Amino acid sequence: MSYVTINKEACIGCGACVDVCPQSALYMKDDKVEVNEKCNLCGACISACPVNALSIPREVKDSSALADYKGVWVLVEHDGKKPVNVTYELIGEGRKLAEKRNTYVGVVLLGNNVSHMVDDLGSYGADKVFLCQSPVLEHYRTEAYGDVIVEMVKTYKPEIVLSGATTQGRDLAGFVATILETGLTADCTGLDIDENGNLLQTRPAFGGNIMATILCPNTRPQMSTVRPKVFPVPEKTDKKPE
Repeated sequence: MSYVTINKEACIGCGACVDVCPQSALYMKDDKVEVNEKCNLCGACISACPVNALSIPREVKDSSALADYKGVWVLVEHDGKKPVNVTYELIGEGRKLAEKRNTYVGVVLLGNNVSHMVDDLGSYGADKVFLCQSPVLEHYRTEAYGDVIVEMVKTYKPEIVLSGATTQGRDLAGFVATILETGLTADCTGLDIDENGNLLQTRPAFGGNIMATILCPNTRPQMSTVRPKVFPVPEKTDKKPE
């Protein structure tokens, strides 16, 4: 079991963290804070510490394992008849990212009787379509869709997963990222790849007064929701997906 990490050299013994801990897991000893087994990593003490002496330990995955992840995925949102426009927009942008990573563009299509969309998705640039059909998936439900996508990610290991920043897209991406314990950047307006292969995710911050670029270097997949109409819809071709 992990507990909050205490930097004893930085701790000034003010006791602010002890006062806010809802579990009574922190206590003072020799003018320094200590932690006991009651700690549940709620994080209340982190913001209370005036000298940033407390932190929550995070497991860092073996960097060599990150190389096993390949592909740029787009989570398809549709109305049962055709994908919504942001799906096409993300396929086009995903193609640019995939070319920089020398990998493929995949789309995840869930629903019931939706196979008629497969060729359409290919014509807009998808190399592969991961199709799952079931009466259970006829209407969007967070857990049903999320469980399928989580298992797909664990099996096929995409490096990047993109979703539209719509009501459904935000809900689904948040569920998937939480279960996979990976990073998710919301409402992106710009995407790029750095020299180390990390996804550069740019989004407005502080009420749109600045643009922040966020990286997820230690976990995979790297996940982003992207605002509709930020990127253009790619030209349609005669391409067929796998």
